[in-house]
Amino acid sequence: MVFAIVYILVYITIWGVFIGSLDDLFSDILYFVLRTFNGEKVRVRLEDLDKVPEKNIAIFLPAWKEAEVIEDMIKHNVNVLAYKNYHIFIGVYPNDFDTKMKVAKVERLYPHVHMAQVPHDGPTNKADNLNWIYQNMLKYEEENGIKFDIILMHDAEDIIHPLSLKLVNYLSEEYDMIQIPVFSLEVPFKNFTAGTYMDEFAEHHLKEIYVRNVLGGFVPSAGVGTAFSRQILEKLADRHRNVLFDTESLTEDYIIGKRIKELGGKQALLKRAVKVKRNSWWLKFLPGWLRKHFEYRSEFIATREYFPFQFKAAIRQKSRWMLGIIFQGTEKLRWRGKLIDKFYLYKDRKGVWSSIISFMTNLLFISGWIYVLLGKILHTGWNLSRFIPGEGIIWWIIFFNTVMLFERLLMKIYAVSVIYGLKQGIYSILRVPWLNFINFLAIYNALTKFIWHKITKKPLSWAKTTHAFPKTEQLVAYQKKLGELLVENRVITKEHLEYALEEQKKTKRKLGEILVEMGLISEDQVGRFLAIQRGLEFLEELPDSLPEEAIEKLGGDYIAEHSILPLKETQNYMEVGFTEPPSDDFLKEVSEKLGKVVIPVIIPRSEFRDFLTAFAEPGLVVLSRKIREKGLDRFAEEEAESDLWEEIEDLKFEDFAGVSVSDMLHEIFGVSSQEKPRRKKLTKKRI
Repeated sequence: MVFAIVYILVYITIWGVFIGSLDDLFSDILYFVLRTFNGEKVRVRLEDLDKVPEKNIAIFLPAWKEAEVIEDMIKHNVNVLAYKNYHIFIGVYPNDFDTKMKVAKVERLYPHVHMAQVPHDGPTNKADNLNWIYQNMLKYEEENGIKFDIILMHDAEDIIHPLSLKLVNYLSEEYDMIQIPVFSLEVPFKNFTAGTYMDEFAEHHLKEIYVRNVLGGFVPSAGVGTAFSRQILEKLADRHRNVLFDTESLTEDYIIGKRIKELGGKQALLKRAVKVKRNSWWLKFLPGWLRKHFEYRSEFIATREYFPFQFKAAIRQKSRWMLGIIFQGTEKLRWRGKLIDKFYLYKDRKGVWSSIISFMTNLLFISGWIYVLLGKILHTGWNLSRFIPGEGIIWWIIFFNTVMLFERLLMKIYAVSVIYGLKQGIYSILRVPWLNFINFLAIYNALTKFIWHKITKKPLSWAKTTHAFPKTEQLVAYQKKLGELLVENRVITKEHLEYALEEQKKTKRKLGEILVEMGLISEDQVGRFLAIQRGLEFLEELPDSLPEEAIEKLGGDYIAEHSILPLKETQNYMEVGFTEPPSDDFLKEVSEKLGKVVIPVIIPRSEFRDFLTAFAEPGLVVLSRKIREKGLDRFAEEEAESDLWEEIEDLKFEDFAGVSVSDMLHEIFGVSSQEKPRRKKLTKKRI
């Protein structure tokens, strides 16, 4: 009986792999044929992107329980996007207080960021949130006399490529729906679960969507990095009673892609890349003529993000995708469309059985080897001929499946290597069994939920995925460089920057330091532009009072060594000033010392130096400030010093220890040479 069941499973698996491999082989061959003969244009020039006048773009960003990532996401993307005419609308629920507070904060910082209120408590689903963002946008247009030409969808964990909006704007006249490729951020080999997303999205957006787009199949939205023309959305609104996104679907993005195709909308996956300089260590070992060939590489204009690192989170997310695409998609879209559309509907839905077949293949492969090895060890003569006959068509099918196994692995290596390099391409082979296991459990989870939904008639709920946003250090590659910002804002010229960069190569010093030494920019200007680069607030002056306990906790040596200063304390957080953007690890260290969440802001170096001097020798600060206040030049300082010093000579350090610079100077400036200064009874501890 057991052998009979295994025999049947083996045959089902062999034929299942064969059938599933046919359309994969078709897509793989077609991809290379199209690349060779269709002349796929990948690289785009920045000059061409700049030629097209900027249209008004509205970015839709639905949020539920995104307090941990939304602020960092907005700050980063606002400060890297090479585009001016855009607004961000963030959909929030009344009962998501933490997210609302974060959105309110960035709304105050950036006038083009807007909170879009959903009128009822959440969570509902992403489609409902998006529909209410659309209504908020219409209201904003009416109140401000503006009309948005393009609507772009993103999520709270997305790193938007600096040129994404320019690319969408560049080709918006040509297409009604544009999908920017989506790739996972690179993760170390040990993160097997998150690594499977690297493999799937690399192959899917590099090859699969490209081929179906060229063949005329509909392009499904990925839910992020999808741009719609205003005209096509208005057509959708008319067709579906002003409800753009299907609130009954868990994958509203997939559904809207098919609906746009049915309305006659022109769709495209914009797989474009720009030329960027390579920073590889091995370049310096190449001869000059060869180095020029490898000096630049192509970087895809793509949306990048982290996908779930946890096994259970990955199953939950993928089961939602399968529920929406396979089961709800079949119910809502059926098999409508041309032959090519039906073919791709089949490809999208074959996961209901191919995930099971892939898992069974892995299981039977391992079991078969164990069975044969036990036969050798125990001398029982067990071998696979008991389950598979030694001749006939089945052996040819097995041979074809084996060839296809190697072909699929090579294709996976190729796709992953194009995006992440050869090392990750090789790692992708080792992740295949784990990917099959995750997909098997996801389809099982999706199937059981769908059956239960049909039995109980209860609606399928929005399975929230916990999002993560990259660390500061990981975002550097996506941020505008300091030099670019300075040239863009006409603080320095391109010639100045080139000279400073050459000097930086020789001396290994910071660019800002070199520019200050050249007299082209002040230290405070460097701080201001570093704040812009990292999306941090820049304070022109220190606040009137500082938290004394926090200063004492850190200690004077620590404050002086690291150029930091506690500025403001609330019940939940501590605002801390830094003279340059801190790393995530350093932020964590300061947070642990203070026992509170740290919100970093950038402060001018001159203000920080004044603070240190004030606590070391308050009279010198006052003297310096008085000279500046009276408008005296440096040649008059010596004469002024004898007059001004009389005003402050009787003030001692003990009178001001522990008081902020502003408080101290305010008191001193109010003291005349004839009056006795008011004394404050303050702590006499030095920091």
